[in-house]
Amino acid sequence: MEIQDRIVSIIEAKGLNKKTFSEAVDIQPQTLHHIVGGRRTYPSYDVIRKILYTYSDISERWLLLGEGNMEKKIAPNIAPNIAPNSVLVHEQKVNYHTKVLPIQVDQDNNERIVYVPISARAGYKVGFSDPIYIEKLPSFNLPGHTHGTFRAFQVSGFSMYPTFNDNDIAIGQYVERVEHVYNNRVYLIVSKEDVLLKRVRLSISTKEIILLSDSEEFEPITVPFKEIKEIWCVTDKITKNMAPPSELEARVAKLEQKLSKIKR
Repeated sequence: MEIQDRIVSIIEAKGLNKKTFSEAVDIQPQTLHHIVGGRRTYPSYDVIRKILYTYSDISERWLLLGEGNMEKKIAPNIAPNIAPNSVLVHEQKVNYHTKVLPIQVDQDNNERIVYVPISARAGYKVGFSDPIYIEKLPSFNLPGHTHGTFRAFQVSGFSMYPTFNDNDIAIGQYVERVEHVYNNRVYLIVSKEDVLLKRVRLSISTKEIILLSDSEEFEPITVPFKEIKEIWCVTDKITKNMAPPSELEARVAKLEQKLSKIKR
């Protein structure tokens, strides 16, 4: 049974028809027709969110993955709502292909930032579109990150030093299309082979993206557009490295030299 069929099951279980169901969940009748009718398009994130918000007794896992029962168990005296850190799916059409972006949301339906530690990076390049995998990753809320979808990745190595240190956390905002990438900005690129934190340059003519390290010790990497799974534009970082700027270090060293001469 596909998700379209499960939506039909909800309509039938609630004793509604397509028109009354559309009104209940606040979506256009034509949108519902495309989902459960002839086209059988995949429901958008907004449609799924509205269904789960309207019918809080419906299991998110059952609706999205077909696992378990349609109705979830709700503890008494607790207001029904979407469960904390549940996973919703955002569906996106790119070049006639469907891309799936699972996200975590809290009990108020606010999107959370999924955190990918170093230990999970190998699994992420395979499970990035798997709602079950994304659900198992840690997540958190961060002020100022309420518009858009964000991921946080733990940094490994020193290829982006001094911009990023080993074990820093790079926070990136989801980029829908490679054409929206700006040259010389820092991005997190999820490819078939790895998750890479690099400065980026596009080569539209060859349909490749060139990944550059801030450290001169590392050679550029070229990745074909077709091998890119996700792109995240880095907006913030979390670091424990509080080292002073190199210029300040140089000034302090010169001052120490002067003081040493005065003492003599």
